[in-house]
Order: sequence, then C-alpha cells, then structure tokens
Amino acid sequence: MTMQLNREGDKLWAIATKKSIGKQLAFILDNRLLHVATVISPVFSGVTVIDRGNDSRQEIEKVKTIIESEQ
Repeated sequence: MTMQLNREGDKLWAIATKKSIGKQLAFILDNRLLHVATVISPVFSGVTVIDRGNDSRQEIEKVKTIIESEQ
C-alpha cells in the first residue's frame, strides 16, 4: 500500500521515520490499532509504502480503506 501525505504530514512523517529506523511505528485511528510497520529508512518524499510483511493483501486493503475514509 502506498500513501501520499500533504506538506504538513510529509514533514512530520520525515521526523518520525528518521527517529524510528529499525523500530516499529503503529498506525492508530480513533484509538484503534490499524497496523504496525517496521521502519527501514527515513521517508522524506511524502510518499510511503507499507509492505505486506505477514499480512494478507485483504488485511492491507482493509487498513487502506479505513485510512482513506478518514480524509
């Protein structure tokens, strides 16, 4: 799954990913854990990719749908 962030989100995501290399970041929405991803490298472009890892394509699509519905 790929996500495109706006300018403000881009800056915040760059800071978070730079501080979290080798660690995990959680995607939480409305106090619900949606997904946990391990940060491989900092993201400065505003575009990020969530690898499926151990998750099925259906699970990732569900997370994507939830995130998109909040825009």
